[in-house]
Amino acid sequence: MALNAAELLIQTKTTAAFIEADKIPLVVRRRERIQLDSGGYTWSEPEELEPQDARLLPSQDKEKELETDEGKAAHPDYVLLMMPGADIQRWDRFMLGEFEFLVLSEPHGPEYEIKVDVMRCGR
Repeated sequence: MALNAAELLIQTKTTAAFIEADKIPLVVRRRERIQLDSGGYTWSEPEELEPQDARLLPSQDKEKELETDEGKAAHPDYVLLMMPGADIQRWDRFMLGEFEFLVLSEPHGPEYEIKVDVMRCGR
């Protein structure tokens, strides 16, 4: 069931206020996957996107592991919450303090917010 205009406005404002309460300025680093003639692939040099606001939340998901394209088990430790229109994709990375995070999922969620599963992958 789709939200009417008033409900959508209220939900969007609620999401914005929730992010604002504990926001992190996020600079996403994106690398493009490049197909090689040999049949494999490599990654381009990372490109930094414009800063965006987000909120990082501990994951409440019962699923403890995900299989990546590379076959490695990944643990979605956190959910990143962003506003509609945010520029975030699977395999993007970002730094928070001295830690690097990896986006594990495609953006999902209702029309008033964007969520992605992320994991801390090191420094």
